[in-house]
Amino acid sequence: MLVVCKDGTTLRAGSYKAVDSGVVLCEDHKRKKVVGFVAADEVKYLLPDDEDLIESRAESNGQSDDSGGSDSATRLAEFAERVGEFGSRLERIEERLDGLEATVSDREDHVEWLDDRLDDHGRRLDELAGSLNDRTTHIDWLESELDDRTERLERLEGDRDAVADRVDAVEEEVTARREHMVGLGERVGALESAGADRAGETTELGERLRGLESSLSDRLDDLEGRVEEHERRGHADDGDDAASELDVGSDLSAVVEGEDEAGDRTEEYTDLSAELESGSDLENVVEADEDEAEEAGTDTVLDSGSDLEAVVDTDDANDTDDEVEADDDELESLTGLGETYANRLRRAGIESVTALGEASVEEVADAAEVGEGRASDWKEQAASR
Repeated sequence: MLVVCKDGTTLRAGSYKAVDSGVVLCEDHKRKKVVGFVAADEVKYLLPDDEDLIESRAESNGQSDDSGGSDSATRLAEFAERVGEFGSRLERIEERLDGLEATVSDREDHVEWLDDRLDDHGRRLDELAGSLNDRTTHIDWLESELDDRTERLERLEGDRDAVADRVDAVEEEVTARREHMVGLGERVGALESAGADRAGETTELGERLRGLESSLSDRLDDLEGRVEEHERRGHADDGDDAASELDVGSDLSAVVEGEDEAGDRTEEYTDLSAELESGSDLENVVEADEDEAEEAGTDTVLDSGSDLEAVVDTDDANDTDDEVEADDDELESLTGLGETYANRLRRAGIESVTALGEASVEEVADAAEVGEGRASDWKEQAASR
């Protein structure tokens, strides 16, 4: 094809492509290689590739041939006709170009819309990526929290096992204490029965003491009369009277010894009654009562129908007192202090009631693993011994 410019320049190309700004010249009909460009305001005609047209163009530019004037006119007419045809073709081509431009514009709009959609999807992907990161961080935190809860659960299970063991130990100790209290109740019953028997003996002993006092008063009056009579006689040597006086002196000694022994017995019964009422260690009271009953027996016999005779086994009584005192110094002799607490105190170096009384409340509470209230109660009992 040929491109005729307004300035008369003619350009040859295999094909062309019309755009808004001008005409793009291509090497062939495939339009893959561009060989030139002519601005729209510079293009005059677009013509097929024809050598005759070039010659006609040359003639129209002032090249004249005197011998062929008529032929030139004919050719010009043909050229004008062909230019008209090409004008029509050019209009159709322009219409097609307009349609193509509209299509391209629509496609460009669609491409812009696709770009916008792509941008929207990109932003959405960025948001999803941020949300995914947040979810991942939250999952990591949940895993860490789960690990912490698992460790706490394991510790709680260990503590529960320890508490269960402690509860079992306490239940065993409570069972042992219950059995101990049952046995203690039985011994208390026996002790109360023995106390009732002793109360009868104490009553009988009081009656004997009153008879003893009356007899002693009579004997003293008789002795005073004999002394006065002896003084009146002027200290005469009277073997029978001397022997009688010696007998009276012996009777007096026996009376005094019997009275002392009776007083000791009364104190023992009084102490026993007070110990029962105060609720001190019932086991030691029972043991002391049994030992006293076995050792004392019928060693002391008061016969009001004869001269006062007192037979007192002082050594046995002293031995019994020593045993009671030894039992009283045992830690278990305190109310509410059983074998378990006593063993704990001994391991801490507090081995007796005396040592417990010397220790502080805090030391006793820590050693026995009890409250300070109970430790203070033990110390008060120890101080009252």
